[in-house]
Amino acid sequence: MLSIGEFSQAARLTVKTLRYYHDLGILLPAKIDADSGYRYYDAQSLQRAAAISALKDLGFSLKEIQNILQQCSCEDDLTSFVSSKLAEVRQKKAELEELESRLKSFQLQSQRKIPDRTVGIIEEFDFELPSYVSLSVSGRYSDIGNGFRQLFKQYGRYICDSPYAFFHDMEYKDDDARMDAVVAVKLTAKRDANLCKALSGHAVKTVHKGPYGGQGAAYSRLFEYCHQHGYIPKPPIIEHYVKGPGMIFKGNPQNYVTECILLVE
Repeated sequence: MLSIGEFSQAARLTVKTLRYYHDLGILLPAKIDADSGYRYYDAQSLQRAAAISALKDLGFSLKEIQNILQQCSCEDDLTSFVSSKLAEVRQKKAELEELESRLKSFQLQSQRKIPDRTVGIIEEFDFELPSYVSLSVSGRYSDIGNGFRQLFKQYGRYICDSPYAFFHDMEYKDDDARMDAVVAVKLTAKRDANLCKALSGHAVKTVHKGPYGGQGAAYSRLFEYCHQHGYIPKPPIIEHYVKGPGMIFKGNPQNYVTECILLVE
């Protein structure tokens, strides 16, 4: 028989832990001296202590370990417990990966900036959106926000850029606009009906800084530029919301940054 101090050294468990395990009923002393109250442990106690430590290393809680020790006598009996714990770990892993993606998306949105010197400047470039998901929306332009909310909820972990809007009408509409809420996604994104092929083409763009709805002057400059250079704009008209309302705070609309893009031929 080993005293509690000796057993503590052999089992690599503190005396405090041994007393706690005793109170929980998962590791009882082999003998308790009736006169002194001293606890004594034997070889079987050492085996049980080793089993408890091994189960803790596998991620089982003390409550789960208590159930295992009550129901199992050999490792073959552990199969159902291990399968259940593995499913729990996989679920937690998926939740952590989802949280990581949301944090990265938040970081991307909060850090994205366009220098003020680019505001109002017209640039020609080759537009390309390699992989994206979209959701068709019709109605008022403000209704597109509902489309973005649905896409963020469904594809949040795959999104790799701030959102876009595709407007299919070349003229302004009051309440029957045809548009798509669009988010760029990684190629590993879930393959379904919303996943679109790449969109690319020569384009002109300018940056609007300020509240939504104030992009009229930006489009006026873009259309004038197209006339001067012999370009014909074609749908969709694209807006890239580089900096807009945050996921937590709406922020100051005067600081919103929108890239206004015309595909041209």
